[in-house]
Amino acid sequence: MRTRIGNTHNGAGLPVEWFLATYSAINTLLVPKIVADLYQDPEKLTSALLALTHIINLDSQLVVENYLQARMNELNQLNDSNAQLQKELNSISQEVAATVQQTEASINETSLKADHIRSETETTQKSSKNLLNLTNLNQTQMDEMVLAFHKVLQDVDLSISGIEALKGISEQIITMTKGH
Repeated sequence: MRTRIGNTHNGAGLPVEWFLATYSAINTLLVPKIVADLYQDPEKLTSALLALTHIINLDSQLVVENYLQARMNELNQLNDSNAQLQKELNSISQEVAATVQQTEASINETSLKADHIRSETETTQKSSKNLLNLTNLNQTQMDEMVLAFHKVLQDVDLSISGIEALKGISEQIITMTKGH
């Protein structure tokens, strides 16, 4: 029962203070009734008030413990998801780097592959931004990943510019050699 209460409060996003306030309300309702019934017997009154306090404390501890455990489980799942995404992003970055190195074989082929890499990187960047909107827990990590993708895009653009310059130089050399 306590697990369900803790999970329900966590699922609804209610802060711990809200259901702890419920115990205060229970105290406010029960203490005057107990005092009214047992005021003539101080020993029983003391025992009843202590028992009520112990029950409420135990109950609130169990509910809070289950609430916090549910919250921790949720955070662990989000961290696992982020770790998996980080692995995937690292893998994609390694693939991009390997693809750029392989494109040195042909200038035209390099141009096509660089455009393809840029498209994949932009898609990955969009996916990263969508994930960024879904979680606030790892904001800093996600910002760093987005910046890394911008750097990759700049590097790809720089590679394309260099390739186009090489292509132009090659064409000039071909033109010069045909002229002689």
